[in-house]
Amino acid sequence: MKKFDLDEIFSNKKFTIIISVVTAVIAWFITVMVNDSSGVVTIYNVPIICDTKNTQAEQLSLEIVDIEPKTVAVTVRGPKYKIGLISSKDIVVSPTSMINVTSEGTYEINLVANLKQPQRDVYIDEIEPQFASFSFDSISTKTVTLVAETPNIKVDPGYVGDQAVCQPEKLFVSGPKQSIDKLDYVKLVVDTSANLSASKTFEATPKFISVDGFEMDSTSFKYNEDIKFKVNVPVYKEKQIPLKFMYKNSSNHFNTNLLNAIISPDHINIAGAPDVIDSISELNLGYIDMRELDIGKSFIFSVKVPSGYKNIDKIDAATVSFDFSNWKSRNFSVSDVKLSNVPSDYDVNINSSVIKDVKFVGFVDAIDNLNASDITATVDLTSVSLKEGKQIVPVIVETINKDGVWAVGEYKCSITANKK
Repeated sequence: MKKFDLDEIFSNKKFTIIISVVTAVIAWFITVMVNDSSGVVTIYNVPIICDTKNTQAEQLSLEIVDIEPKTVAVTVRGPKYKIGLISSKDIVVSPTSMINVTSEGTYEINLVANLKQPQRDVYIDEIEPQFASFSFDSISTKTVTLVAETPNIKVDPGYVGDQAVCQPEKLFVSGPKQSIDKLDYVKLVVDTSANLSASKTFEATPKFISVDGFEMDSTSFKYNEDIKFKVNVPVYKEKQIPLKFMYKNSSNHFNTNLLNAIISPDHINIAGAPDVIDSISELNLGYIDMRELDIGKSFIFSVKVPSGYKNIDKIDAATVSFDFSNWKSRNFSVSDVKLSNVPSDYDVNINSSVIKDVKFVGFVDAIDNLNASDITATVDLTSVSLKEGKQIVPVIVETINKDGVWAVGEYKCSITANKK
């Protein structure tokens, strides 16, 4: 008979592996047999889940707004090797029935617990507590305004930021009536930090703000989930531009620069898009009619910034005044009124050849040297809707090559027109 040699046996690697596996299986089997006795374990912090779908509460348009407590402890009985692997994620706790929910309010409802995946010989023994308070409220809707908040958005020197614009500007929200009644507006918060020299749009996070100024739980509200909340921050470039005005009804030989008009303020600061701000060099206030420019008279103009620009100074009016210390007035009677641009199909005659008390204003030297022979009066029929018979028409009163003096007021005379 051959001698039995253990060293020779274990020197065979394949045999060694087989022996190890068999030993492990036997050990596992023994362990299971030893620990196969039943045991009890308590699983804590199991959340209460409640769905009102297809319930009487849903038919009454009621929604759960609060559950107290929100979690319970569940005792599980079964083989120790099975229950030792169970966690709160494997258990579903829900109300037994919501048949008694008939209106808004708080109801105490018994709870039931089940395993998500049933296991043989594993049972739910107890739930602690056995009931929970469920608060129900009716569903309501509301359209709220969105308000932008950009605490970390700055603009570079030489630029100015305008009021941020929310996209969208309003939001249609639904939720429990109590929550909807407390909701005041939705704040769109931009958490990004940036220094801007041009307009830019940022993604934003919505925060629901109550009427007393506190942030509310956003999970209480429902809205279109496809909405992308954004905030646009408009940025404009600053520029200082002078205020200007022009004269009208002044004679061609009159040098209006001699009047030394004083504009107050004489400039404003505006802002516009960086690519267009350089196209504006001054702001025209309007016209001063020389026929209204009298001693002691000043003119107030509205300051209107063109569309697309911002009036940073918020100046809405400017005054044009003059130094009257060297001004003087004098009245004349003007004769020999002439006609110009008479239509070829009319005969026109002037009925009143003298215009009395024509007021002239100007610098002292110019007024003192003014004579009646220096004044002309003309009826320009291009500006007259001519018709047969007598009619009153405007007269243009001017000086002949005289600077520093002008006629103040409007004058008229009578003419007669006859169709040829």
